[in-house]
Amino acid sequence: MKSGSYADDEFRSEPDLDALRRAYALIQSDPAKAMGELEDLAKRNSAMSMIYLGDMFERGTGTAIDLEKAEDWFSKASLSGSVEGAFRLGMLYLLRNNKEKAEDVFRSEILKEFPPALDRLGSLYVERGDAESIEQARLLFETADALGNIYAKRHLAGLMITGRLGISRILPGFWLLARSVKTGFSLAVSDPGSDRIR
Repeated sequence: MKSGSYADDEFRSEPDLDALRRAYALIQSDPAKAMGELEDLAKRNSAMSMIYLGDMFERGTGTAIDLEKAEDWFSKASLSGSVEGAFRLGMLYLLRNNKEKAEDVFRSEILKEFPPALDRLGSLYVERGDAESIEQARLLFETADALGNIYAKRHLAGLMITGRLGISRILPGFWLLARSVKTGFSLAVSDPGSDRIR
């Protein structure tokens, strides 16, 4: 089980972490300058700068909201090998209600062991509602839960409580839900940036 964040790992591979920190610090106070510095870092293969740029366009920080540009930056980060960039790309597709593209991203090789992506993919399968998709969702939720993801534990409990995994799993589903709430609350207090609660 991984603690912390995959983004923490990605920071270690940054070409100029000090410049990235300086640019990030400017996002709220001088977004135009931050954007220029982040673009310069992106040219030097800084995946985190690409993610920050995507986030600025997604939120409209210092610029108009531009989901196409956000998609471009998250895609570039993903293509550079960034797990966080790939995940943010998939989440952007969900925001834009493009479930097919989101599913493709969440199934990608780069995210195959990233618990939040496994959880989101499982949720997309649950929406389909057929027995085969529910079974796929169960497997994804169990994998993400085994890797420590609290939302996957909660979603697995939901499948159990509603009887979608059989009547004998309803009562254990309530127990699993209670555990997920307890653990989730503890993590929200002790490690709010953890990938386990994303």
